[in-house]
Amino acid sequence: MPSATSAQQQSPANAWWEECKAAAAARGRGEDCILPVGAVEPEDEEGELTLQDFRNTPVVICPAPVEKVFDKILKDLWVAGCDEDDDPDGGFRMTSTSSSYGGQEAVEALLRKPDYPQAFTYLLATTVAAKRDDYWFMDTDAPEEVEELLVKFEKLWSKVLAKSDSELGGVNAADREAVEVVRQALRDGIEQYCLVD
Repeated sequence: MPSATSAQQQSPANAWWEECKAAAAARGRGEDCILPVGAVEPEDEEGELTLQDFRNTPVVICPAPVEKVFDKILKDLWVAGCDEDDDPDGGFRMTSTSSSYGGQEAVEALLRKPDYPQAFTYLLATTVAAKRDDYWFMDTDAPEEVEELLVKFEKLWSKVLAKSDSELGGVNAADREAVEVVRQALRDGIEQYCLVD
């Protein structure tokens, strides 16, 4: 962990990231294994973000590199939500109710991956991406499809989290807590926008 002096000289974001890198290194992992699963939110809505605000953000240090997996999944969701006039390279996208169908199909396909050797890392990246790029459930006229996908997420997570920390490649209690934060955020978003009675 950086010394108090070096943390004071860096921006809060950089100091926090250095702490995350040190925590990953202490577990024998690289920077590409770090995945923040929540948004950095200021305690003081009027002030600037502090180091403590960054430290309050749930982070998982995955057992396998997650950065490229997450970026690919996020891009797959972005492209699935594009209409013919949108920029599939990430420049501009205007989503609508019809876009949600493509997003739902993309999430379904991501959850159907038959054999991914790093299940924890892959499922976490999919969950965070599905929560972050939320068009697929926010504007839909097929809430029952979204609810079915949530059930699939829950079943897969139950299966993965039933494994021991060592079977998951060295996951720890803090990682499991952060996973619960993002799972709950996804549940809350889906329930808010398309809960089927």
